[in-house]
Amino acid sequence: MYPLGDQYINSSLSLYLYLHDPSELPPECGMMIELTLSILDQKNGARYTLPGLFSFAGNASCWGWSDFMLLGIWKHWVLACLSGSNCIGKADIAIIGSSTDG
Repeated sequence: MYPLGDQYINSSLSLYLYLHDPSELPPECGMMIELTLSILDQKNGARYTLPGLFSFAGNASCWGWSDFMLLGIWKHWVLACLSGSNCIGKADIAIIGSSTDG
């Protein structure tokens, strides 16, 4: 999580899922995944969610969005929805097939 953006954008919260050890995936892995990243509202039970399709292969070590949430929305969440300085992020991953399938 980059609360003020990453090296690509500075007007949004950037959120990614990083693979701890990319060397454990074979380079030819090639699975297609549906990744849904969420920020959870700890006070009201709501969530801000963004889904997407990604290729899950050994040559990539992170998946997500530079522009996950606009800074104006993120600032609202910090003030109105988060508990103290804690933020809960959630990742849901579903394997939907092989990127080498026709």
